Amino acid sequence: MARGRATDFAVRNEIIQQHQIDISFRRFRLTQSTVCSIIKRFTTTGNSCPGKALSRKLTLTDREVCLFRRHIRKIRHMAVADLVTWARQSFGKTISEASTRRYIKRRGYAFYNARRKPFLTSSNKRRRVVWAKSYLSWIPSQWMKVLWTDESIFKVSYGNIG
Repeated sequence: MARGRATDFAVRNEIIQQHQIDISFRRFRLTQSTVCSIIKRFTTTGNSCPGKALSRKLTLTDREVCLFRRHIRKIRHMAVADLVTWARQSFGKTISEASTRRYIKRRGYAFYNARRKPFLTSSNKRRRVVWAKSYLSWIPSQWMKVLWTDESIFKVSYGNIG
């Protein structure tokens, strides 16, 4: 991890040029360790640019990630904790919830919480019982005259949609 700000590309190249012709580095106003690390990097790699930092090795292999994605697509409403236990049992590896969330996000999926649905109140229960008792004596020919539709009104956060 870098401890200070990065040196410019032009400054690094000038340091390397002066090193090749053995001139002092005092005019750059850089610490000796910075100059030495730039020269060392150039002599070992042939490039003055700092290399990319090493990242952590992934827990799951590509094959396991494909199996993980397939399981997510098959059971879309599974909780993350359940996915973690499934992954631990299936792959025999220890994987954390944070890693599981990271794999899910990399696959392009998002997390949503289900909206809370209120329970039936006692007044709703009484009205339903009254309605059911009032139509209990109907015969099938009377029910044939009722028009059954699949339309419902759903309350969405932006307004009513019918």
